Amino acid sequence: MLVAVNDSELHRVLYNTAPRSAAIAGEATRVVNELADEVAFHLRRWGRPAEARLRARIALVAMLAVVHEIVIQLPTGRTRRRAVALVTEIAVGLATEVPRTDE
Repeated sequence: MLVAVNDSELHRVLYNTAPRSAAIAGEATRVVNELADEVAFHLRRWGRPAEARLRARIALVAMLAVVHEIVIQLPTGRTRRRAVALVTEIAVGLATEVPRTDE
């Protein structure tokens, strides 16, 4: 979904050339913080409480950066489709509950 939302020529031009306004930067920060809170909640629920909020924020920012790199830099085609598939696999892995092992 993130790839589809960011996949337009206008987005590419703005991302590469236009400075972000304070309003857009503030909104982006708000969205990342809101998503980080949600991801942190699940990390704690899944028994990964150590620095859950920081881990969630790092994962979100990293995934957003990777999506932008793929959408902005790779031309449409097989390599890009494969990259999107790998990014999706990583994102799902980050968002999937880690099975507990009783030792």
